[in-house]
Amino acid sequence: MSSIVSRVKDITGEKFGKLTVVEYSHTEKKVAKLSGNIKYNVYWTCVCECGNVVTVKKGNLLSGNSSSCGCTRKNRRKRKND
Repeated sequence: MSSIVSRVKDITGEKFGKLTVVEYSHTEKKVAKLSGNIKYNVYWTCVCECGNVVTVKKGNLLSGNSSSCGCTRKNRRKRKND
């Protein structure tokens, strides 16, 4: 597994929406049920502009699926109810 970690591109310091990557968290090995293909998901620890710390899959950061800790959604919902 350490060979996988050594091949992970370091994105520490990069910003994705409100999230800033602070450190590598971990890698999970995933085996597809039908095909048996092996995939590795890389997770990063990020700090949101609001101060919350979250662990996010790299793919979600790159695709834009994760751009905050959830505070944006909470604030939007709160304003809608006011």
